[in-house]
Amino acid sequence: MKDEIMQRLIAVGNALNTIPVSGKQNLANLSGSISIIEEVLNMLDGADVIQKEVDNAKGK
Repeated sequence: MKDEIMQRLIAVGNALNTIPVSGKQNLANLSGSISIIEEVLNMLDGADVIQKEVDNAKGK
C-alpha cells in the first residue's frame, strides 16, 4: 500500500513538472505544490503505512 501511494505521488509530481507556467504567482503555486508532494514522499519513506481494518458491521 505504501509503495502504491508513493508511486501515485511520484506520478503527480512528474506531471506537475511538465506544466508550463507564466507569471510569478503561478510559478510560486506550482513550486509550492511540488515541494509539498516531495515533503510527503519523504515522510512516507520513513513511515509504516498500515491499512485500516474495516468493521464488517454496518453503522459502526
